[in-house]
Amino acid sequence: MSAKIDFSKISFLVVDGDKISAQVVFDTLSYLGALDVRRVGKPEDAFRILRTQQIDIIVTEWRLRGMDGLEFLDPCETQPRRQTALCP
Repeated sequence: MSAKIDFSKISFLVVDGDKISAQVVFDTLSYLGALDVRRVGKPEDAFRILRTQQIDIIVTEWRLRGMDGLEFLDPCETQPRRQTALCP
């Protein structure tokens, strides 16, 4: 038997410059029960959120404006990890 995930207790940040793709991810997470889903289209906006708010999971596209998804996630690897942070 697999464990069920309570998506309502997880905060998500969707970073995607394509509004339709971001909406699909948002709708899917909402369908699964997520209540705290933030969407931004630019890495700079995401960095602003990450500096001030606790985010558990980041969902990002591969090709962001000015950098790729791995470059965007690189600071996650260099920052001290919080107890609940999940960075790929």
